[in-house]
Amino acid sequence: ASDYSLGRLQPPIPDKVLGELVEVTEAINDAPLGDLTFEDEKFDLQRLRDLETAARGRGDRVYRVIARNHGTGEVGGHTVVFTHPLRPPVGGQGDTAVARHHRGHRLGLLLKIEMMRWLAEMEPQLKIIETWNNADNKFMISVNEALGYRLSRIFNGPDVALQGESIDFDVSPTQLSAVANRFWSVGPRNRVFLY
Repeated sequence: ASDYSLGRLQPPIPDKVLGELVEVTEAINDAPLGDLTFEDEKFDLQRLRDLETAARGRGDRVYRVIARNHGTGEVGGHTVVFTHPLRPPVGGQGDTAVARHHRGHRLGLLLKIEMMRWLAEMEPQLKIIETWNNADNKFMISVNEALGYRLSRIFNGPDVALQGESIDFDVSPTQLSAVANRFWSVGPRNRVFLY
């Protein structure tokens, strides 16, 4: 990890830097999901701008820590936490992701440690940071546990498979529910951690 430096970012993040975050933000698609069949999330500069705008509209304070490779200048990983003035003791962990070709340097752990330092300075009233992981994401679970997160609850994540049947979204909620219930399956357990 000595090949990386950590940086702190808060919105508004300049477009040049947001553009550098697209690849590392998409790396969340590599997180193990067990048997769930979610489509990969698509990110581009506009979507990252929109996410910033939405957070600002909700009144969230957003903290992002990045790891930048000294040799290439590339952003190799990031982690994001949201806080809100109406819930002062609780923060919400957003994504922590490392781009494939930057893995193997313990960046996920280093990013989260730096985030905890920053939050201790900026949000000293925080008592809880809530995060969640699919039960199959052993790497991030081990990172969270190493940092002192503890298991709070387990929930099942639903996965709706339409199996070739199309849904007319101009239907009543009752009709939509009837179609969804025919294809409902429950994926592996998800674990929620509190720090």
